[in-house]
Amino acid sequence: MNPLALLRKALGRDHRELDMQPAPDGHDSGPFRPSPMVFTGCDETPLAATLYWHQQPAAGESVVLISPAICSPRQLYAPLSLRLALNRPVIVYDHRCHNGNKGRFSIELMAEDLKAILSQLQARGLKVGVVGHSLGGMLCGIACARGASMAGQILMAAPPSLVTTCRKVPHHSGQASIYLYNLIRAIRSPHYLRQLIERELFFPWDFIRNPSLLALSPGDDQCWNDVLREIWAAPGIAEYAETIRKSAMPTLFLWGSMDSTHGLTRNGGNLPTHFRKYVETVTRGNSSASLEILPGLSHYFTKDKRSAVPIASDNTAAPEAIERFLNTILD
Repeated sequence: MNPLALLRKALGRDHRELDMQPAPDGHDSGPFRPSPMVFTGCDETPLAATLYWHQQPAAGESVVLISPAICSPRQLYAPLSLRLALNRPVIVYDHRCHNGNKGRFSIELMAEDLKAILSQLQARGLKVGVVGHSLGGMLCGIACARGASMAGQILMAAPPSLVTTCRKVPHHSGQASIYLYNLIRAIRSPHYLRQLIERELFFPWDFIRNPSLLALSPGDDQCWNDVLREIWAAPGIAEYAETIRKSAMPTLFLWGSMDSTHGLTRNGGNLPTHFRKYVETVTRGNSSASLEILPGLSHYFTKDKRSAVPIASDNTAAPEAIERFLNTILD
């Protein structure tokens, strides 16, 4: 069994079932089944996708494009997709090397893939708002900084640290899958994390090899705050934020107050210095950029931090915040 399959098994459910559930009550046309799509990546790599709507959107319509987190198949976003599809077409795609997609694993190529997908949708005359989660949100920012065209972007739990994450990940898809599986194990085991670093198999950031950090649990607030405090000084972060600011792209930073592992502490949403600087840089002089913190929710916008389903079916705060922003950029 490959590492991603092991990860899905560990999560305790088959997320493919989520992709085929009926629309929520109240949809005008009743239950519907999502339909498959395929996009072409920047190097001709096929990228599987799912359309949540009753028919192919026509020229002049607005659509929502969801860019997933790393190691997250598109089926995980079915709850959010079904909610947003009450009002407009929703498309969610799989990154290269994810969920059966091929191609070389590279953050650079993933950002170029997003640019290519946006171009293909816009060639059909569609207006696109992008919702990016975690790594998917940082890809939005990278694509924006490189001139990609979109109506606006929602960056859900997308820390600036991910600009430098995975720079040393192997480029072959099989090795990348193993890396991702190692990453999941490392987060849960400080001892395993030390072993990976000693064997030079794990470099989330160049500076994480600081021994004083390795003595702490990666799930501990102090450990992550010590690590994240250094991120603003990492090469390219300040320039990256400034580029997004100058683009004047409508941007919503959306965070859960319990998201300690990606920059917020568990004590109710105090912003650490690195993230505050990042947000302040992007929003300075850009009235269309803002930050919203959702109380009591974690990185996947659930109250249970172990849950792997973004935007749980009983959570309305995140979809409502997303919908409000989409209404301002797409209507």
